Amino acid sequence: MIKFFFENKKLINKFIRINQTVINEQFQNLVISVPEILEFDSKRLLWKICIKKYLRKNVKDNGEFEIDLQVRRNQVFGDSFEQLKHIQLDSWKQKFTVEFHDEEGVDEGGLTKEWFELLSQGIFDPNYALFLQSEKGSTYYPNPSSVVHDKDEMIALFRFVGRFIGKAIIEGQLLDCYFVKALYKMMLNHSLLLSDLEDYDAQIHKSLIYMLENDAEMLCQAFVFSSKIFDEDKDIALKPNGADIEVTNENKFEYCQLVLQYRLYSCIKTQVDAFLQGFHDLIPNNLIK
Repeated sequence: MIKFFFENKKLINKFIRINQTVINEQFQNLVISVPEILEFDSKRLLWKICIKKYLRKNVKDNGEFEIDLQVRRNQVFGDSFEQLKHIQLDSWKQKFTVEFHDEEGVDEGGLTKEWFELLSQGIFDPNYALFLQSEKGSTYYPNPSSVVHDKDEMIALFRFVGRFIGKAIIEGQLLDCYFVKALYKMMLNHSLLLSDLEDYDAQIHKSLIYMLENDAEMLCQAFVFSSKIFDEDKDIALKPNGADIEVTNENKFEYCQLVLQYRLYSCIKTQVDAFLQGFHDLIPNNLIK
């Protein structure tokens, strides 16, 4: 069956766009297991069908109701977090209606759209210390210094952000926020590559490429990574007894992989895990991969 689909890929994609009723549950399961079958437009169509089915099941199991939010325009992130952090997960899949404090108006969709826009900007408010700008300045990644928050609160904040992003995707809302490529790849459960460091930390990426292309033993580098934590320089061992292990031409690839893993994930593991948990609370892995 799979061989047949690959051999007739163009014809099948054209047929799907003309007649969407062919996308039944059996077909969905086949495509999810072999996503290369579909072109992008067909995948997007399948995504919408799967999400509608997913939300209909939630309504069938839990009923249909609205979640009313009352927020101050200049405190959208904080007010929204306080009102949503205790609601049940299934309630996130219901319709949100928004009212801005001291403003008249009935939410017929426009206020909710504005709420999504304002909250997506509030995520990066430096006062919350949740995200930092990458070196390129147009994308963001979790802030290692967000540990200034109480740990439980920090986890709740990142889980909230993850759920908010998932909610926006489900509802087709455009957000004014852009993450580094590595975070998107983790959302999709894709493996991280050295090239993913480039938009995150171009200087480290450049130094690792130099090491791989030259004699690493001339650099006198041990298996440690120098990092600034609360304005204090610290050497982080990348493996047990890393400070006593020299990087050689034989093990330099391992060193680069460990730096990649530490910089993109290990040093912000708690934040990333909470974000991904919140995101996948609303969008299961099998619907986004």
